[in-house]
Amino acid sequence: MLVPIRTDPRQKLGVYTLNRVGAVVWELLDGLRSVSQVAENLCQRFEIDQQIARRDTETFCQALLSFGAIELVSAGETKPS
Repeated sequence: MLVPIRTDPRQKLGVYTLNRVGAVVWELLDGLRSVSQVAENLCQRFEIDQQIARRDTETFCQALLSFGAIELVSAGETKPS
């Protein structure tokens, strides 16, 4: 779960907290792994159904995209550090 801690919901900057699974997804979103690979990793770590892992990972990534915490990277493309 990603919970924004801010005073104005339109404010993009703020402090966010992640639960254990969200923290693992965040660590795995390195621009090298696909959403499918992240979901597969979750299946192995947490022994969850692949379809559920994929759906939840996609939903979480969409939330991160919606407020600019991550951006899409094309296959093989990495962003400079």
